[in-house]
Amino acid sequence: MEVVPVIIIIYLLFILYDYFTRSNCRALISMQGKSTLTPWRRIISATCEWRINDLWEKEMARSGVKGALLVLAVVLCSGTAHAERYRYTAINVPGSVDTKAMFVNAARQVAGSYTDSDGKVRTFRYADGTTRKYYAPRPNRNENIVPTAIGPTGLVVGTYTADGNLLPFILRPLADGVEGLAFPDSEGEHDITPTAVSNNEKEDVAGYFTVSDGTIRAFNTQAGFTQLTVQIVPGASATKTMAFAQDQIHGFEVPAGVFVTDQQHGYLASSTNTIDPPGSVNTSLTYLNNGVSPDYEYGGYAEGKGGKLFGWVRRGKTFTKYRYPGAVNTKVTRHLGEDVFGEYTDKAGKTHGFQYRGGKYYQVQPKYAEVTLTGVSEDGSFTGYFLGDDGRYHGYLATCDAGPGQCVTGKSEAKPESAGQELADAR
Repeated sequence: MEVVPVIIIIYLLFILYDYFTRSNCRALISMQGKSTLTPWRRIISATCEWRINDLWEKEMARSGVKGALLVLAVVLCSGTAHAERYRYTAINVPGSVDTKAMFVNAARQVAGSYTDSDGKVRTFRYADGTTRKYYAPRPNRNENIVPTAIGPTGLVVGTYTADGNLLPFILRPLADGVEGLAFPDSEGEHDITPTAVSNNEKEDVAGYFTVSDGTIRAFNTQAGFTQLTVQIVPGASATKTMAFAQDQIHGFEVPAGVFVTDQQHGYLASSTNTIDPPGSVNTSLTYLNNGVSPDYEYGGYAEGKGGKLFGWVRRGKTFTKYRYPGAVNTKVTRHLGEDVFGEYTDKAGKTHGFQYRGGKYYQVQPKYAEVTLTGVSEDGSFTGYFLGDDGRYHGYLATCDAGPGQCVTGKSEAKPESAGQELADAR
């Protein structure tokens, strides 16, 4: 039972007890010594003697118990009843068949994809109520182009298709079109996939690519894409950078992601340890919050027993596991303080977004059959897409003007039995 209802119930019982003794004290005292006086009435009569001598009212006034209970109940109740709600804005690219919002920054700029009437997938950027369409660089203008991340300045990165190969692109904040990202071709590099933009104004990019022998290597660029650093975890068949963050004291940037040996593990470039929540088989580290080395906070999802996925967050040295009650799979998209945002898949295979706070799960827009939650910004805004009644996907942007940690997505839709289970300390 929650604290607020308990306080209210106690206060109401207090008032009823006060009224009862006030009305019946003299009658009960007159019955003292009679065989019909029950043990309960003896207790009440003792209280009555205190009240008749005005000691009750004096003590209550002195201690302030009655007033304190009332004030506490009112304050707690009003804090819950007036909790801010997220405000949702639908995003639809004109002329599109489907619109999928995917990433958002603190300026509430959104990057996503849409499908046009020819079945081609294009990129869009949304800001201040305006949506702009973008095509792949020439001569591949008619090929699919999909964003993979957005930075704090509005820089968008992603991939487009050319001759069956994935190539990287960048879309600068004020540009009218996308640019192909230059990349060396010394070892047959292909399927070059940028996945993250640094959380600062340097606009550095990280990702991964495949070489001719099939090995996957991570990369990050610096100094306006003029410097390229390749990262390989020794003995790994694949190394992928999935997130970028900045040390808030020293200023250097830290990439993080996954590597594959006998199974998939998470890694942090500033650490020599693998990152695996206890009980996991394959770990995906998908985001990294800015912080101070070595105590960064990050998370993602992992495969547990039976092959089901659970979401996880690491704060300090502690992993916390999240499973949406009744879900088949659960993934964490990002956490901000104590708020955790993510997605879960139900038994029908449908995806739903959720917010976790204070031991409760809140479902995002439960009236729709399918709602994703794909991106979260530092200001607490989040984005995704939902399946409308018309059978088409529509993007959305959820914002909280009160600031991070001040809004909930709606009423709690799930019991908290499996909420926030702490696991063993990290290595």
